[in-house]
Amino acid sequence: MTARPEALSICFVTAMYRNADCVRAFVAHLRSLPGAREVALHMIVANNGGEPAPEIPGAVVFDPGRNLGYVPGCAWALARWLELGHRMPEWICVSNTDLLLNDDFFLELSRVAIPEDAGVVAPDVRLGSGARQNPILWRRPARAMMFAYAALSRLALFMPIFEMSIHLRHKLRRAWAPRAPALVDAGQPPASSAAEAIYAAHGSIFLVHRRFFERGGALHYRGTMYGEEIHIAEQARRAGLRVLWLKSLGAEHQGHATTHAVSPLQRRQWYAESAGVLWSDYFDR
Repeated sequence: MTARPEALSICFVTAMYRNADCVRAFVAHLRSLPGAREVALHMIVANNGGEPAPEIPGAVVFDPGRNLGYVPGCAWALARWLELGHRMPEWICVSNTDLLLNDDFFLELSRVAIPEDAGVVAPDVRLGSGARQNPILWRRPARAMMFAYAALSRLALFMPIFEMSIHLRHKLRRAWAPRAPALVDAGQPPASSAAEAIYAAHGSIFLVHRRFFERGGALHYRGTMYGEEIHIAEQARRAGLRVLWLKSLGAEHQGHATTHAVSPLQRRQWYAESAGVLWSDYFDR
């Protein structure tokens, strides 16, 4: 286990798409949490809306002038921030803004000892119903499945069917949550109270340790939207680092997605783009 430094350094990075009020509320929420003043807390925002960057008190806003996407926008904003002379903090937290973190989030992250082979941490993200969203994938997808995903995503009928499957999965998790709060997915290993090694963290919030970058990992993603979870998992895999599901770090995902503000055609193009990128970058070999 690594020794915990006296002061934890953490940088939250998020992408804003015409939802400045939500971003302001999230930044205020983070700064109000117990322990926030005891850590070196930084906040960076990528303004993806294509409009003049609004003021976000308590955060640094970078404006690329166009929509770079979720993780690509976060990667771009982080690079600009580091170019200003800031040092890489111990943790980079890539996060949506429709989240409420548990009151002890910073206190727990400061207290817990993280194994030296851990590069990514997945918090225990739950929907309002109590259904868990992590882990999004226990195991690495089969090569054949990723090939099929890349091929089918180019079809016009793919997107509505795929989005419907996601909707049904959420309904099933909501149905199960009151009876089995610890359930992640039917047929999966039971969750314990300790950290567990998983394949991929849910994209709503994940923490990337500094060693991830020191070993060659990168946030930068050639896709615009979707598939970021597999991209980060594969980057950690290449760096010889594990993804850990840390259930003592809690967050509630309220699910106010901004992706539905764009057209279905655009979303289908993003699905197809990301599927092709994941196939060619990580599975076509």
